Amino acid sequence: MESLVIVFAKVPEAGRVKTRLAATIGEYAAVVAYRKLAEETLRLLPKSVDVWVSYAPGTSEAEEVMRAWLGGLRPINRWLPQVDGGLGERLEGACRAGLDAGASQVTVIGTDCIGLDAAVFEEIDAEVDVCFVPAKDGGYVSVTIRNERSTAVFHEIRWSTEHVISDSLAAAKRAGLSVSVAPYSLEDVDTEAEWLTAEKILIKRGRIY
Repeated sequence: MESLVIVFAKVPEAGRVKTRLAATIGEYAAVVAYRKLAEETLRLLPKSVDVWVSYAPGTSEAEEVMRAWLGGLRPINRWLPQVDGGLGERLEGACRAGLDAGASQVTVIGTDCIGLDAAVFEEIDAEVDVCFVPAKDGGYVSVTIRNERSTAVFHEIRWSTEHVISDSLAAAKRAGLSVSVAPYSLEDVDTEAEWLTAEKILIKRGRIY
């Protein structure tokens, strides 16, 4: 396996997904938004890569829901339950599983950035240990690692804050990793304003009528 993309996703249930967005547009509308964003994320991935969906909660019932929902959008090579723990532990667990399966590089993405098209993946720097595509809010929308040492970038991170990318770069420096950061940032969707912008794009693409 050359290149693997692992998509982190949750069962689309009210109160479980897009809670910040739900606070202003309502839980039902937030679930609809989440579903549209996740579906577009899967559609945009390059056909040349293997794709795993790492889902939460990590139950057999959740896997059935995810297979029924996303399985028809494109081939999914594996359905991987997320491990217990915080986001750092879950990211590290998924990446280690991908490397153990023989992937030469593992890219992890979420389901709320519809700017992650094939061109972004083509530009990933293949000469470094870790490659980030930043988010406009101070986090990142994708991270690519090539070895187990690189999972150090998930340690000691202030998740869900504007410090995520800076903390991750500091962790990489402590571990002696080579790093590349894309010279642009993309927007992920957490707020009503961000969703309205994404919704207009999805309407133009014919995903919402």
